[in-house]
Amino acid sequence: MKNKAGKKKKRKWYISALLFLLPAVIVMGAVYSYLDIHQYDLGVTEYTVSSKKTETNVKIAVVADLHNHEYGEENIELINKIKEKNPDLIAVVGDVVMKDEDNISVLYSVLCSLTEIAPTYFCLGNHELALIDRGIDIESVVSATGAVILDDELTDVCVNGLDIVIGGLSYNPNNCTDSFKFLLEFAERDEYKLLLCHYPEFQWRFMKYDIDLVLCGHLHGGLIRLPGAGALFAPTQGFFPEFTEGVHKSDTATMIVSRGLGSSSFIPRVNNPTELVFVDVVPG
Repeated sequence: MKNKAGKKKKRKWYISALLFLLPAVIVMGAVYSYLDIHQYDLGVTEYTVSSKKTETNVKIAVVADLHNHEYGEENIELINKIKEKNPDLIAVVGDVVMKDEDNISVLYSVLCSLTEIAPTYFCLGNHELALIDRGIDIESVVSATGAVILDDELTDVCVNGLDIVIGGLSYNPNNCTDSFKFLLEFAERDEYKLLLCHYPEFQWRFMKYDIDLVLCGHLHGGLIRLPGAGALFAPTQGFFPEFTEGVHKSDTATMIVSRGLGSSSFIPRVNNPTELVFVDVVPG
């Protein structure tokens, strides 16, 4: 009798625990699903930076961290948003692909569409570098679309009468001699200097050199952002990191960090919508 009573008591405890946990699981599942669906609500962020080097306006579209995500078939929604703003040039600052996938169709498709809008310049992110290490010829894919890939390289262009030297920094200049040498040579140029660099955590290097504008991505806004406090964590910067989005200035440089267009993590973006960035360079 005592054994039966004990079994009944234990069964009641299990049922009570289940009834308590079930609503919590349902709520958490609903919240996660909501966040997962709405983390790709595509927003547009516009910045204006002034320069004494220009007498005309130059509009730059910044595409960062797409990670094979598609906004409509062949990214038609993303492409249309860029078309609406009619940029003078497009900067793709890496991680269009996913390092664990061999899929390069999104990379090829989106770059083909971008080059039809404006001259497009591409720097490598860590996910492209991972695919290159696995033997995938990213450089040939990018070049076939008409985009210009800049792998610790620079190119000279003239946009609306403004002479611009565009550089693409691929590797960490803190521990890569070739990248650091390229960065120094790039900073010595006299034209308007536009540097595409996937990684904002290298900012202490290039922010102390004379570089007019640096465009970055990589950290996805920190994924989880707290109201009033900003990003919660970034692996390369720790808790409450500073360089996960927005404009950052030194005496010699301006850096703009995009929160990016996709995600490579199982953690959903919280209070952190994706963004397509536009930068207007104006006389000043």
